[in-house]
Amino acid sequence: MAFWKQNNNQPTRQFRFRLSIDGTTYWWAKSAELPSATVNSNEYQIGNHKFNYPGVVTWNPVQIEVADVAGTSDNSNDSVGLLVNIFESKGYNIIGEPAGPGTVIGGLERLQFNEIRIEQLKSDGSAQNSWILKNAFFTQINFGRGDYNSEEINSITFTINYDYAELE
Repeated sequence: MAFWKQNNNQPTRQFRFRLSIDGTTYWWAKSAELPSATVNSNEYQIGNHKFNYPGVVTWNPVQIEVADVAGTSDNSNDSVGLLVNIFESKGYNIIGEPAGPGTVIGGLERLQFNEIRIEQLKSDGSAQNSWILKNAFFTQINFGRGDYNSEEINSITFTINYDYAELE
């Protein structure tokens, strides 16, 4: 029987999700990729036969897009200011200082997040699935673009790399 004929089942909707980084929920998140993994394949030849065997699991980077939300006049609670503060709290100097490996302060533990959680939500707002990215850290940030031909909200995208993900 198809799931849509059962009145007690509901499909997971893409627009029902919540992003939290180190315990802070980012309500202006526009999209968040869920974790994905790739298993490489090794090919071996024995005589005239080729055999494929599974290899190592690699977790793929996650890309997150947030709306560029303006905050107060001191930029303390706008999305750009908060993301810059996250970068700087992790030891990266990206504004006003030369950036690079020599400027990272605090070692590997400081660069990684305590917890990045992407939750898929039910219609009542409770969590259906919670993905927790382990040993996650930023690898890329893009503060958007200016475009005279568009009236859309500016988007900030960032990429997060991680060792593995847990489904809770």
